[in-house]
Amino acid sequence: MKKWTGLFLCAALVLSLLALPAAAASELTPEAVMDGILDNALEKSGAANLQQWLDTTLSEGAGKGSEWYIFALLERGEELDYSRFAAALQAYADEKEISNASTRERIALSFVAMGYVSPFTEQAAHNSIGELGLMSYVFGLHLSNNGVSCSHTPEEIIAAILDLELEDGGWAITGTKGDPDATSMVLQALAPHREDSAVAEAVEKGLAFLSDNQLDNGGFRSFGQECPESICQVIVTLCTLGIDPMDEAYQKNGITLFDALYTYRLEDGTFRHTMDTDSNNLSTVETLYALAAYESYLRGGKTLYEFDAPTKDISEAQARAAEPLPSAGEKEESSSAPLLSGKKLCLTVAAGIAAAAACAYFFFSGRRNAKNFLFVILVFALAVYLIFTVRLEKTEDYYNSSTASGKTITATVTIRCDTVKGEKSHIPADGIVLDTVEVTLGEGSTAFDQLVEVCKSYKIHIDKEESAFGSAYVKGLANLYEFDFGDLSGWMYCVNGQYADVGAGEYKLKDGDAVEWRYTRELGKDIGNEFQN
Repeated sequence: MKKWTGLFLCAALVLSLLALPAAAASELTPEAVMDGILDNALEKSGAANLQQWLDTTLSEGAGKGSEWYIFALLERGEELDYSRFAAALQAYADEKEISNASTRERIALSFVAMGYVSPFTEQAAHNSIGELGLMSYVFGLHLSNNGVSCSHTPEEIIAAILDLELEDGGWAITGTKGDPDATSMVLQALAPHREDSAVAEAVEKGLAFLSDNQLDNGGFRSFGQECPESICQVIVTLCTLGIDPMDEAYQKNGITLFDALYTYRLEDGTFRHTMDTDSNNLSTVETLYALAAYESYLRGGKTLYEFDAPTKDISEAQARAAEPLPSAGEKEESSSAPLLSGKKLCLTVAAGIAAAAACAYFFFSGRRNAKNFLFVILVFALAVYLIFTVRLEKTEDYYNSSTASGKTITATVTIRCDTVKGEKSHIPADGIVLDTVEVTLGEGSTAFDQLVEVCKSYKIHIDKEESAFGSAYVKGLANLYEFDFGDLSGWMYCVNGQYADVGAGEYKLKDGDAVEWRYTRELGKDIGNEFQN
């Protein structure tokens, strides 16, 4: 009897061990990945549930980029009360002078998405379409597609977008070559108008461009850099056009768009912008709404930018927001099991092999007492528990962290406005706002941190806007603002001679980096090839 009991326990342990990799793979589903993102957001914010997170952290970021989370939550079908966010967004629109046309349109579209009638919506639609090039046409068309009265007819907006199509069949914010991100976002806006033959032809060319530019690893390259955001935009585009993103036409060497996207996933459930960077908010939220769009496609739901006509007056949201916050209640449990990271999976397998070896030893040595096998299984269970509850970090990683070691980096920064030098009395005649200087910063500092530091040190005027999610936007430097010299004018930055494809607030500097801030009249076309794609 002892012999068969020992054999049974040993076999059960081995089978459970073999099942671990398969279980890990099966759990990496869109739903589980989205749950991981939201669980991480709740943990970081200290919110007990999604409603509390929406009412606090997201509402604090209203107008500063957290609208993308609203689109994701709505597409996912989360039944939440969006009134506090809507009120916060209206307050932001009332208090701020929003100079960026695409931002105005995004905020306007957010009101529509949440079902609120706000006077800001039509104001933005009348004052923003086409003011900032391609993207202001794209979001203007989204507003028009959802029934918002606009200063341009749908036909006029579509004609302007089609005129911007490049020879390779794609679209780009700047440059002469198509960009997967911009092309995808254009196709999303054009999707409802495919009955027009010109639009249908442009869509087919755009899809061919995306297919031709998909990399062998299943991903895409935007501005010369592979990143998950491009994959996300393609997924949203295909869902919007009624094409399954799992279609073989969008697989390379058997690698799907989702396989490529998940390679950017970090252990905490968030996503990074490139393989050598930390968690990135934009990469994470785009993944969230792309996967939500895919799940909506599978269940036959609405597309990401397809909304019902607004019926609620914004004053209702403002009245609701004036009430005290409700009790958050108990923290919700995640609906998905924790995902196995590569490191934890390896440790779990190693522990299982050791346990199986111990069981085999007891069995074949004749020491088949059931207590021996139970002891091994208990030790294995304890090991697995410790693997998933104790933070695993290399000694060198710990001591290399900026908080533990106080390490610093040194990077240079330059601020120039050669494109408009001397054209106004307050603009330097030689175009130099700040000649190249070295700045010492704490390890992990961003390009935005560096800019703020030098502006303080050299008493340079800066008008900036920061969000609760790490993003930052520079509106003006040295009293020289965006749009002072046309709809495409403003400040841009590059690092080591290359255009940075993330915001300055999310670009972490390395020792020796050379940062340049330059003023452009034409969205980068007039300040050098490094700002071109």
